[in-house]
Amino acid sequence: MLHVHVARLNAAEAEIQLVGDEPFAARILGPRCPYASTVEIAYYARPMPGSPAHRQRIIVPEPSYWDPQTPYLYEGPAQVGSEVTPIRVGFRVVAFSPTGIRVNQKPFVPKGGWFDGAEGELPALREAGWNTLVCPVREDCRWLWKRADQLGFFVLGVIEEANVDVAELAQHPSCLGWLCREGVDGSTLRGKPFVGQWLEGEAPLAPWAQFAAGPVKPTDASVLWLSWQAGILGGDSGS
Repeated sequence: MLHVHVARLNAAEAEIQLVGDEPFAARILGPRCPYASTVEIAYYARPMPGSPAHRQRIIVPEPSYWDPQTPYLYEGPAQVGSEVTPIRVGFRVVAFSPTGIRVNQKPFVPKGGWFDGAEGELPALREAGWNTLVCPVREDCRWLWKRADQLGFFVLGVIEEANVDVAELAQHPSCLGWLCREGVDGSTLRGKPFVGQWLEGEAPLAPWAQFAAGPVKPTDASVLWLSWQAGILGGDSGS
């Protein structure tokens, strides 16, 4: 088992920490993006100072950030014993506030809607201007987060029943967070962030639909509640 997480991220460098059950060798190659020309560079895992061989890190100078417009990824293999474990990392910073969402310190307006379809439908949705998908969290839908990493979509997962483990999905750069159906408590999710409660009967299907930040829950200012609004939003938030 190999655990991978971004330990530090800024404009100068990113640090990825890798922790295995035994010594390993790993590298990543990037940045890779289907919509931009890139020069790929290999970055190798090195032992962390004072740490055993099964705890290593990869330093990426001047990392390219992931966002839906340019979904830069760094990918490569890790050899752990006789097994090869794939590594995929996208560097991005998402911040929620009562006034909206910021991605990599820039305002971000989600545009999209409910998606419960096939992989072949995704290119057309991107051509239509979608940058965000709202998808049920089910076993037969978990492929979507991986494809969204590559194609450039954020994904809001709708959790329809209690005790759903989303910790692995939360590691994808495409993971924007989780909405919970009424009656499902999202405060104990192992994969953060819990974004808000799904409002029954308000899921627009039109490709031009957008969603906007609703009022912050009075008892928890850290949770951004999202409400749906059909049509094009006016002013700076939607045009």
